[in-house]
Amino acid sequence: MFILPSVPFDICVITAANEQQARGFDKQLERNDSSQHDTIYKVIPDPDGKRIGSGGSSFYVLNLLYDEFGDALFAKRVLVLHSGGDSRRLPAYSAVGKLFMPLPTEKHHTLFDVMLENYAQCPYVPPGQVIFASGDVLLNFDPSFVKFSPHGITGVAYAEKPEDGAFYGVYVVQEPQPGYVPVYDVLQKPGLQALRDHAAIDFSNRIWIDTGILNLAPDAVKAWVHCKKLIDAARSGIINYNLYHEILYAIHGKRELEDSDKLQNISFFVNCLPYCGFYHVGKSRELLQNFYSLTHASMHYHFQNSTRSNAVDYPELKSAWIYNSVIKTSDLSVKDPCLIEGCIIQQKLSLDGYNILTNTPATTPVHLSAGMCLNVLPLVSGEWVAVLYGIDDEFKGQNATFLNKPLPTFLSKARIEHDDLWPSEENNELWHARLFPCSTSPATAIEAVLTLQDGVNISQWRAATRISMFNILLHVDQDRLSDMHAQIESGSFFYNLERQWDQADFTYKTLQAAVKSPDEKSIAIAQLKKWSAQLSDRHIDRARAQFWLAQLLLEKNSKEAEASFEASFDSIRDAVAAGLGHAYKRLDKTAFGIRSDEVVWTMLPARLDFAGGWTDTPPVCLERGGCVLNASVTLNGQYPIQVIGKIKPNDPTIGINSIDLGQRATISSFAELRAFSDPAHWLALPKAAFYAASIFDLAESGSLQNILENLGGGIDLTLFSALPAGSGLGTSSILGAGLIATLARIMGVLMSRDELYARTSHLEQLMTTGGGWQDQIGGVAGGVKLITTAAGYDQTPNCAWTHLKQPGTEIGERFLLYYTGIRRMAKNLLRQVVGRYLNKESDALVALERLAQLAKEMKDDLDHRRIDSFGAKICAAWGLNKSLDAGQTTDDIENILARIDDYMLGAKLLGAGGGGFLFIVAKDKQAGKKIQKLLTEHPPNNRARFFDFDIDVNGMRMSVL
Repeated sequence: MFILPSVPFDICVITAANEQQARGFDKQLERNDSSQHDTIYKVIPDPDGKRIGSGGSSFYVLNLLYDEFGDALFAKRVLVLHSGGDSRRLPAYSAVGKLFMPLPTEKHHTLFDVMLENYAQCPYVPPGQVIFASGDVLLNFDPSFVKFSPHGITGVAYAEKPEDGAFYGVYVVQEPQPGYVPVYDVLQKPGLQALRDHAAIDFSNRIWIDTGILNLAPDAVKAWVHCKKLIDAARSGIINYNLYHEILYAIHGKRELEDSDKLQNISFFVNCLPYCGFYHVGKSRELLQNFYSLTHASMHYHFQNSTRSNAVDYPELKSAWIYNSVIKTSDLSVKDPCLIEGCIIQQKLSLDGYNILTNTPATTPVHLSAGMCLNVLPLVSGEWVAVLYGIDDEFKGQNATFLNKPLPTFLSKARIEHDDLWPSEENNELWHARLFPCSTSPATAIEAVLTLQDGVNISQWRAATRISMFNILLHVDQDRLSDMHAQIESGSFFYNLERQWDQADFTYKTLQAAVKSPDEKSIAIAQLKKWSAQLSDRHIDRARAQFWLAQLLLEKNSKEAEASFEASFDSIRDAVAAGLGHAYKRLDKTAFGIRSDEVVWTMLPARLDFAGGWTDTPPVCLERGGCVLNASVTLNGQYPIQVIGKIKPNDPTIGINSIDLGQRATISSFAELRAFSDPAHWLALPKAAFYAASIFDLAESGSLQNILENLGGGIDLTLFSALPAGSGLGTSSILGAGLIATLARIMGVLMSRDELYARTSHLEQLMTTGGGWQDQIGGVAGGVKLITTAAGYDQTPNCAWTHLKQPGTEIGERFLLYYTGIRRMAKNLLRQVVGRYLNKESDALVALERLAQLAKEMKDDLDHRRIDSFGAKICAAWGLNKSLDAGQTTDDIENILARIDDYMLGAKLLGAGGGGFLFIVAKDKQAGKKIQKLLTEHPPNNRARFFDFDIDVNGMRMSVL
C-alpha cells in the first residue's frame, strides 16, 4: 500500500453519548501518547445526555465549532469521529468505548490511534474540510486512491458482493470511475430485491458499500452551520437522526427534514475505491472471529498474539488470543476460541471456548462455560461490578438475549422475577435490568455473577447489590480503570523484553520509567537475567541486557552490579572475537622465520583524529558501522613509535625492554605471560600481544620454556615510544599493532594490514581497554584517510585518501599540534560513553551519527581545499565529543582554548580527551604565528610545547636487518 504523508488535523472531535462517557474519553486521550500533538482534541457529548444520533450530533458539533472559531472554521482541517454509542452489542468495551478498544500491537494502540493516522493520510483539500467517520470501524485502504471534491460532500465507498448490502449503507452510481462521481442514489441496508430495484448492482455483480467517510468542503460546512432548525432541534435533544440514513437521504432529496431545502442544494459525490478492508468491531462474536481470521487489517497493523503479555511462557494458553494481560498461574485450562485482554490472571482459569474475558483483576478463580463472557469494572463508589454476558447477546431491542438465550427463557429457568431486575423503573429493557453484582471485593462480585451460568443456585447473586448496564456506564470510575490498565501495561512490560528489544525507542530510560515499585524492579531484574542468558549468540544484545541489569542492581547489590558491568564488557569482547575467526588459532609454525642474528625493526607514525571518534568503538561500530577521518604523522621528522624484535638462541625465555620507561622484564612461564589483566601495567600490552598474534593460545599449558626451546630459542622485544603518556595520539594501539606485526614476522609471517587491524582490536579487548580500530589503522595505514566499516562483526575497513596540506603552503602554517602538558585523567571514560550507547540515550546516538557525518563532510572539505570549512567542523567535532562525556575537557584545557579563540577556526583534543595534544586550525598564516607566539611565551605549564608534524603517506615500516 502506498503510504501518503500525514497532514495533521487542526481539530479532532470525538462525540460521546453523555458527560460520563465524555470524561472516559478524555481520560483515554490523556493516556494516549501517539496523538498528533499540534491537533486540538475535543470530546463533545450529546446535549444533556439526550441521544440525538450521529446525524443530530454532526450538526450540533459543527455549530459548537462555528460558535468558537467563526468563519475561520471554513479554513480548518477537522476530523469528527462518531463514537457516542453504548456498545450494547460489545459489552467488553462499553465502558471505554469501542473507539478506545486496545489493539494487539507491540506498542499500546487503540482503534483511535490507527484511525487518526489513517484519516490523516486522506487528501487535504485547501482551504479547509470536515471529515466525518464512524468510530467503530477500522478501515484499511490505499489513501492515494481517495479523492475529495473541492465542493459539496464526498462519500467514500468500496466494491463488495450484493449479499453484504443488507448490513451497510450503499451508494448507487451510474458509472464508477477513479476519483469522485455524482451520487445517483443512496440506500440504507437494502436487501437484494431493493438493490435490483434501484440499479445498485453493476455488471461485475458488485455494489458500493459506504465506508462511513464523509468529506465536507467549505461550501457544505457553511450550509450545515446555517441549518438553524436542525441545529436547534439537536441542541434541544428532540431529534435522533442517523447521519448515514436520515441526513444523507435528505441531502439526496429522499426525505424531508428541517432545513431540507438547504441540504438539497449541496452537491453530493462518492469516491469509489478499488479495495477497502473493513474491520468491524460491532458484536462480541464478530470481535472474537476477527482475531482468529487472517484479515488485511491484522496483517497491515501487525496484530500479534501474546503481545504486551507473558502468555508465551504458558503453553496452556497457546490456543487463546491474549494481549495486554499478565499471567501469574499455570493452573489454566483454555479452549479456543477465546480472548483475554486487560486481565491479571493469578488464580485458576478455565475457559470452555467462545469466551471473552476483559478487565479482570487478580482475585478469584474463574470458570466460563462455552459462550460466556466476563467484564469487571471499577465504580466511583469504590466498588467493583462483574458483568456476565453471552457471546451473542445484544442489550438492545425487543429480541434481546441474555447468556445467549431469549431473556424470558433465561428468567424462567433461573426463577428470576420481574421485580428482581426492574423494581421501580418504567424501562424494562435488558439494558436497564439490575443483573450485575457489585461489591467492594471484585472476587465477591465475580463469584456472585458466575452463578448465573447454570442458573441453579443463585442465592449469592440474589443477596448481592446489583445494578444495570445503563447505571454501570454512568458510574464507571474511569480513573481507576485507567490506573488498572496502566498497572497491567507496566506488569506486562517486563515480560516482553524479547519483543521490545529491537525497537529503536526501547531504551534504558523506558525501562527505568516503567519501574515504579520494588516488586517491579525485582521482576525487571529477573527478566533481564533470563533474557541475557538466552542471548548466547547475540553478543551486543547480551551486553546491553547485562549493562541495564547492572544499573538496576546498583541499589540492591553493588557486588552483583559490578559483576554485571564486567559481564557486559566481556560480551562486547566476545563480539569482537566473533569477527576474528583466526584469533584463537596459533600460527602454523614449528620454527622461527628469521635467522638467529637477524632483527625485525618496525617503525610507526602517530595518529591525528579529526572526526568520527567513538563511532569506531565496539559495540557502536558493530551495530552501526564506523566512520573516522584521521591522519598518520611523523613528529619532528621522526617515527615516534618503534618495536625491535629478535630471537635468543640459547635463552628460552621472553625478554621485554622499554627504552622510554627504562624497564626490563624476563618471562619464563605461561602464568607470567597470561598476567595482563591490568592495562595500566607497562607489561600488559606486550604480554597480550603474544596471544593477539596467536603465537600462543590462552588455554595453552605446559612449559613455556620447552615450547620456546623447540622453536629455537627465546624472543626479545624492545619497545620505544617518544610520545608523552596520555598524548591522545593512539600510542598504545599503534604500539600494539607494531608488536603483533613484529612477532608475526619473527615467526616468518607477513601479516596483511586488515588482519593486523583485527588482531589489534582483539588485543585491546584482551586487555579490557576496549578501544576502537581507528588508532591502529591511523598508524599502520599512511596518509589522511576516511576510514569506514559496515555494521557487523567483520570490521574490515575501507579507506579513501585525501590531503591536508594545500599546494604552495607549509602544513604548519595553519595546522598546529600543541602538547598541553596536561595528562589525561578521564576515568571510566569507556564505560561512560559505551554505557550511554548501550542505554540508547538519544542525545548520544545523535552525537555519534553526527560525528560520522562530519567525518565525511570534512573529507570532502579537504578534497576541495575548503580549509575554513574544515576548521569550523573541527570545532563542531570537539563540541560533539564533549557532549558524549564532560570528562573530555577540563578547566585548564578550556582556558587554553579561550586564550587563542580569536585566532582559530577550531580546535580539539585528540583521542579520548581530558589532556594530551591539541590540534588547532588557525584562521590564516598570521593567526597561526600569533597562536604559536602566545602559547610559547605563556605556556600553561613547563611541559607544554608545539610539535612539528608532517603527513606520513607510508604508514608502518618494517625491516629485517
